[in-house]
Amino acid sequence: MRGHIWFLAQLFIQPELHALGIGKELLRRSRAHGEQAGARIFSVTSSTSPSAQALYLRSGMFAFGIGYVMLGPVGGLQRLPGPEGSLTRIDDLAPWQDAVAALDRDLFGAERRQDHAMYLRHERVLGIEAASFGLERRGELYGYGYVDASGWVAPLAAREPQGQLPLLRLAGDWLAARSVENGRMWVLSLNPTIMRALLEGGWRIDQWTFLKATAPFGKFDRYHPSGGLLL
Repeated sequence: MRGHIWFLAQLFIQPELHALGIGKELLRRSRAHGEQAGARIFSVTSSTSPSAQALYLRSGMFAFGIGYVMLGPVGGLQRLPGPEGSLTRIDDLAPWQDAVAALDRDLFGAERRQDHAMYLRHERVLGIEAASFGLERRGELYGYGYVDASGWVAPLAAREPQGQLPLLRLAGDWLAARSVENGRMWVLSLNPTIMRALLEGGWRIDQWTFLKATAPFGKFDRYHPSGGLLL
């Protein structure tokens, strides 16, 4: 649960036990927990499995986006425009968490303070070098992003769709400085700005999933989640 948005993170059933109603019952119990907590939107990222598709459709969650796992050269990010004009780089998001929460409320639909606390501890917890960064304009947070040395770039958000491009450039420069040659992102079809930039930079689609919900939410044309878990 993030605000009024409920998200089913993972659901697995032994293959030999499919079609026995186990998935339906697990989903019912999980959803009941969300209803008791005041959820108004129910969502999930679904595989391409027909049985999984049917399960979530019967629960009222319909696809409103496709999530593409994309892989490609860091050099493609470095060809994007960097911060210009009144935009100034932020090298650490830790002091900006109230502003980050406000931006998340606007772009995602809920605050995600516990998720950002996890990202800020990423290096200490997972042992992989990581960084947070952002852009400010006249003292106001314009956008933010995270990157780690495995090449993963996310989450990332900006007040305007095109504002995502200089953030991607900052991530690319950080990776290149650590001799990381290839990056990875989970990009929604609802975000043509990032999708177009990556394809033009030589990235390719590796696999895809479906973002489903009982009602559309979020401004995903300018908000890039961490991956299929939407965190």
